[in-house]
Amino acid sequence: MSLSGSQPCHRVSFLAFTLIELLVVIAIIGVLVSLLLPALGGARRKAKVVKCTSNLKQVATAFLLFASDNNDQLPPLNSGGPWNHPVTPHDPTNWWYRIVANEKYLPSHTNGGVWRCPEVADSELNTAFGSKVQGYGPVEGKTYIPGLPAIIRYGKDGNGSATGSCRLSEIARSSEVWMVGDVGVPKNRNQVPASGYRTDMVTFAPHPQRLWGVHTIAKQPACRHNLRGNVGFVDGHIEAWVYADFASNKHDVFALRSR
Repeated sequence: MSLSGSQPCHRVSFLAFTLIELLVVIAIIGVLVSLLLPALGGARRKAKVVKCTSNLKQVATAFLLFASDNNDQLPPLNSGGPWNHPVTPHDPTNWWYRIVANEKYLPSHTNGGVWRCPEVADSELNTAFGSKVQGYGPVEGKTYIPGLPAIIRYGKDGNGSATGSCRLSEIARSSEVWMVGDVGVPKNRNQVPASGYRTDMVTFAPHPQRLWGVHTIAKQPACRHNLRGNVGFVDGHIEAWVYADFASNKHDVFALRSR
C-alpha cells in the first residue's frame, strides 16, 4: 500500500574511475610532462640568450653614445695610465664600466641589470679591478704585437699624455671587430668547451699559439649560451660565436692584423 502523493524511490549510482583507469591517466600525464620539460628548458635558455643579447646591445650603444659625445673616441679602459706603470699608473677604481655609468650612459655597475649576463652564476661574481665580474668586457691588450694599438686603451700613456681608446673613424672594419662581449669563467661545465679555458674581466686576443693561459691574467671570451659567446661589434650589431671561432681569431675579430 502506498501513501498518497509519495514518489517512487530511485537508486542513485556514482560513476568512478577504476584503478587501471587512474594508472593510465597518471601515465599519460607523466609522458606529457616528460615531453614538455625539455621544451620549457629550451625556452628558458633561449630567453636568457635574448636577455644577454639585449644587455650587450645596450652596452654597445652606450659605448657608441660615449664616442659621439667625446670627439668620436670610445671609452678608455681606465682613466689613468698603463697597468702598474711607475710614472703614470692606472686609476685603481675608475675603469671603463664606471666611466660609462658615471656619465649616465648606463646604470651603476653595482646594480647588475644590463651589466650582468643572465647565465652568470652567483659563484662567478668574483671581485676584480675593484668590482664584481658580471659577464661583459671590451677587447684590449696586444702587447706582444708591436705597432698596432688596441681598440680600447688606457686614458694616458706612460708619460702622462692623454691617449685613450681608438676613434670610431680609425676603425675601418667596424662590423668585424669586437668592441664588448661575453667574458668570464663559467661555472657550469656545460658552458665550457672541451679544451677548457680561464678568463677575467676584459678580453685579450689569443696568444700567437692560440693560448690564453700564457697571460699573467688569462682573459678571453666566455661561451655561456649553448657553447656560444655573444659579441657586440664596433658598429653596434650583436652576433653569437662558438669558442673555436674566437680561438682562431675568425675574421680578425681581435684586430690583430688591422682595424
